[in-house]
Amino acid sequence: KWKINHSFNYSANFSLNKISLQQIFEFSDGSLALINETSVVRISPFGKVLQTKTFEQKISNAINHSEGIILSFSNKLLFLDIYEDNFFEKWTTEFYNNVTLTLNNEKNKILVYSKDGSSITFYFLDNENGQIQNEQKITSIKNHNFLNVNYAKNGIFVYSDENGCFFTEDGNILWTGRFPGTTKSAAFNYIFFTQDNHLVFCKKNWS
Repeated sequence: KWKINHSFNYSANFSLNKISLQQIFEFSDGSLALINETSVVRISPFGKVLQTKTFEQKISNAINHSEGIILSFSNKLLFLDIYEDNFFEKWTTEFYNNVTLTLNNEKNKILVYSKDGSSITFYFLDNENGQIQNEQKITSIKNHNFLNVNYAKNGIFVYSDENGCFFTEDGNILWTGRFPGTTKSAAFNYIFFTQDNHLVFCKKNWS
């Protein structure tokens, strides 16, 4: 329908959320956004470049929210949207440590986590103002083998290649434990968590 040509440079080492660099983001007014390491380019639904916003810090991640776009930098989050046809910074939240951004798309809940050598700390943020509502420190998952975070109907499942922990948004740890068959000779190739709260372990022979 339309094609856009724009001098928009990507670093070879830059990726957002492990998705293609050409991912399109959307503001609440329906306009679109392209994002690179330091800039957000706003584009109309008809392909016209409207505005460009440049940041001093590098953008490490970005996710779409129903009310705008959340940008993640090394130690802060920025909620960016459009108001009266201009960029509008709804809120900014800073952290002491480097953080990783994630989002529960079903509930529009914002979650970030930071890692150190002995624990992972999860922060639950208020959508309206970015303030930290609750935090949960997990010590059973070590930084060096941390793999993934999954949302379920009644909690959050965080796991490494050796052990996992399931906890609720109010900070109640439901269970934590070591997975079976996690020795080097019996390791699983892939582990995933279903929405009905089941763990599935996959090996090469599909057993």
